[in-house]
Amino acid sequence: MDENSNDLFEVAPVIISPRITVMVGYSWEKDGSNRLVPPRHDSRWQAIKAKIQAEANAVETYASNRKPAAHKVEISIERLRGTHGDMLLGNLLARIRKADILIFDIGLSTGECYNFNVLVEVGMALMLDRHNQGRLFVLKPQKLPKPSDLSGFLFTEYVSDNKEFKITDDSGFRAALRSSLMEFARRRGMIGGSKKNTIEVELEETNQDEFGKPKVKQARVSRKR
Repeated sequence: MDENSNDLFEVAPVIISPRITVMVGYSWEKDGSNRLVPPRHDSRWQAIKAKIQAEANAVETYASNRKPAAHKVEISIERLRGTHGDMLLGNLLARIRKADILIFDIGLSTGECYNFNVLVEVGMALMLDRHNQGRLFVLKPQKLPKPSDLSGFLFTEYVSDNKEFKITDDSGFRAALRSSLMEFARRRGMIGGSKKNTIEVELEETNQDEFGKPKVKQARVSRKR
């Protein structure tokens, strides 16, 4: 080995991406043989992902109508899952830590009972104080009572019947999700200044009326900076 062989052991610098990560924990759908279906055929995943993507698109559209920012809007929507070769618990903890926004659906796909695995994941997120470090949304079937240990949490309720999935306060959920995405986008330099940056100037003109008394006329003028 030559004198430059130590270069092989140098650690590459870590590049931190400004990407916004939305992580979703839910009950994965199974087929008639009790096997997991591919994500593209998982109706619950597709329904939740579509709602998130709609708000992500709205943030991208907003950013595109403003001045160029330091970074482009980049929002990643991922399923909370383990990875082959890693311990499941440690992998879930790592993914929960890295997520900016966490969305948990604590019901089974039929809405008849809770998914205990997802409840454990919610507990992990609360243990890591993620409800104070980022946005944490917990979706719950409307027909089920609130878990007593989470009674103080504001749930997002939905109606579910096999393939149907409808959030009862859909507009409120979407508004809160979009607000969270906008907050992270601004914080990470993805939202530029306004293209139509104007200021308003008030002008005061003093004249005399027909009786010789002074009068004041105010005019508001807008101009570009």
